[in-house]
Amino acid sequence: MAEPQVYVLGSANVDRYLLVEHIVRAGETILAQDTSASLGGKGLNQAVASARYGARTHLVGCLGTDVEAELIFETITSEPRLETSLMTQVESHPTGIATIQRDPAGENSIIVATGANAALHPDHAVASLNQVSTDDLVLAQLEIPYPCVVAGLRAGQRAGARTVLNAAPATTHAEVLEYTDVLVVNEIEATTLSGDTSGLGTVDLATRLSQRYHLDVVVTLGERGCQVCTQQGQELVTVPARDTDVVDTTGAGDAFTGALVAALVAGEDVVTAAAWGTVAGSFACESQGAQGYPTRQPDLEEKVPAILDAIR
Repeated sequence: MAEPQVYVLGSANVDRYLLVEHIVRAGETILAQDTSASLGGKGLNQAVASARYGARTHLVGCLGTDVEAELIFETITSEPRLETSLMTQVESHPTGIATIQRDPAGENSIIVATGANAALHPDHAVASLNQVSTDDLVLAQLEIPYPCVVAGLRAGQRAGARTVLNAAPATTHAEVLEYTDVLVVNEIEATTLSGDTSGLGTVDLATRLSQRYHLDVVVTLGERGCQVCTQQGQELVTVPARDTDVVDTTGAGDAFTGALVAALVAGEDVVTAAAWGTVAGSFACESQGAQGYPTRQPDLEEKVPAILDAIR
């Protein structure tokens, strides 16, 4: 029997960090105190997390043919369970980049140039998923063209795979939920997607989305853990967060989602998978950068049971 696999359809960027005394103002020129580069993009971040937490993972996306693309390929070859053979490259667009200013207080300002992520075509997304089986899982976010997300999740669902959407950045386009089995959103994203303007609480938002679209909903709550709504709104569970010494919250949501899908494809239920996510998100907050989280053993196996015991 083949090993269940995760297919992540999403963005891949190079993040360039500038440490500045203060965030630059309009018309102002300042000198950066330091600079560094790392990999980013929600698709790549979540694929790395999924692989590190035990799932054989394929990244489906689009890069340019430039030095940034070379950096991405060279760096992620060190991830033993992450496959990049389904990535495509185009000469028409540069690889996506993000320029991030960060001041000494930890505040940041981010400018993203989407680049080749915007060149991903639905046909490539569908063709890349033609080997998906009923034991597999397809994950997407919204940093690539919306038609690619719809086409990819639809193809995954038609193949019998489980589909997961991290609806970030926030969107009002809910058509894709027709092809989604598990929805992962934060509170802002849940509010935007539901179209609610009446100030519903998190529980009501999760229940409404679950009942309306017949899917499982996970609403992340940062330091408060997450809310899980299953069985079309019939079961509500609050998953507490792990106590964390926060260094940098960058990538915590991506770590959550990557660990959650790794748990789901390993056969865990949604609540247990959400516990994996809260622990992984806490690990991400304890180090610098968008991919500062460890591999699965022994960290998750040590911390997850305490989260589940708190629920029970």
